[in-house]
Amino acid sequence: MGKPCFYVNLSTWILTAARNEPSTWTQIVEWLISLSAGGIIVIDEIDKCGGHGEYIQSVRLELHDLLDGTIPRSAKIPDPTPDYMGTTFGAILKVDRETLAAVLKERVMVIGCGAWQSVWESKSNSLGFCCQPNPDLPTASQVTASLDPELRQRFRDRAYFLPPMVAEDYAQVAGKIADQIPASVRSSWTRLSGSAILRAEESNLGMRAFEELLLSSIVASKRLITGEKEKVREKQEGRLKGV
Repeated sequence: MGKPCFYVNLSTWILTAARNEPSTWTQIVEWLISLSAGGIIVIDEIDKCGGHGEYIQSVRLELHDLLDGTIPRSAKIPDPTPDYMGTTFGAILKVDRETLAAVLKERVMVIGCGAWQSVWESKSNSLGFCCQPNPDLPTASQVTASLDPELRQRFRDRAYFLPPMVAEDYAQVAGKIADQIPASVRSSWTRLSGSAILRAEESNLGMRAFEELLLSSIVASKRLITGEKEKVREKQEGRLKGV
């Protein structure tokens, strides 16, 4: 969509009451200040927002403010400094709570997403003897039923489903990542990606498959470099003995 994006994982949401770290709302405010036009806030793992614990209830209240386009009073607004003086929201030069709330409400789209693993599992059917899941597409009501009613009502009544990744999807992502990782790791990445893609498709790992692949590639590259250094050292020692 070509818009600036702010990503937050609900499982790592930091409440405004936190003392030792910048709260998630503080980070959102700083992101809003940096916007020159509209943007998108992506809330991942919003399906984990159920429950009645004190922490998750506090997170939901802060989410309510976000979805209502309200900057909570507990969120810190930075004092005007030269760093912010050049920031504009269209023709607006002010950095205050009301201005930021207007930007949030009028120029920012908030998207909630999650795996809803339990819903997919409940829709799965086993085929033959291999017990390979063949999930039917859940309905929007099944997905949103896990959300607190007050939270659910703040989203549009529309759900979009992304089908599970297949081998071609994994291969395409692996190729793009290969272009961005260091050359010292790339050869191991290429060598290991084939088997990793097969495992990822069989186990429906999704994007986390690439975290495991990257770790394996780094370890393999380190071992290769260490082995080459050992060979060089052995050759040098052999020459010294020959002398």
